[in-house]
Formats: sequence, structure tokens, C-alpha cells
Amino acid sequence: MSKEAKTVRGKVKFYSEQRRFGFIQQDDKGEDLFFHYSEVEGSENLQQNDRVEFEVAEGDRGLKAIKVRGVIEKEEKEEEIEEEIDPPHKGEGEEK
Repeated sequence: MSKEAKTVRGKVKFYSEQRRFGFIQQDDKGEDLFFHYSEVEGSENLQQNDRVEFEVAEGDRGLKAIKVRGVIEKEEKEEEIEEEIDPPHKGEGEEK
């Protein structure tokens, strides 16, 4: 029986660069999924709370995330652009 791969979104809940693995919290439902750095596509340098897309596959110890890639949500990108154009003005007139 063959299942078609489905792209899922979530966020990095934990990632250890030193140990080269982490866990992803799925957006829709389900358990957190293990992923190994070898499943991260491109030269992504993932960190906690990064948004990602991935596929779910059966691993040796249960479900795992494969073909993991970072994504920037449209709203997040718009906020970053706005901050670059007009950065927040904190403490104007205050001396340090």
C-alpha cells in the first residue's frame, strides 16, 4: 500500500546543532515529529520557532519529518520589510 506524500507545515520546537537533530510541532495536529539535519534541504540553518514545510514518513521509531525546508509566512515577510523601512523608535530622547 502506497501513500502519497503530503506537505505539512509547522515550527521547529527544538533543534540541536551539536547533535544534529530536532523536533517539529505540526500546525494541524498530531505528535511532534523527529527530524535529522540530513533531511533539511539546502543550507538551511534552522532555529527554534522557525516556520518549516516538510513531509511525514515512517521511521525506525515512528513518524518523522523529511524534506524539511524553511518558509517565511507572507505576514512575517511584510513585517520584516516594514521594520527595515521604518524601524521602531524606542527610547527617543533618552540618554544612556
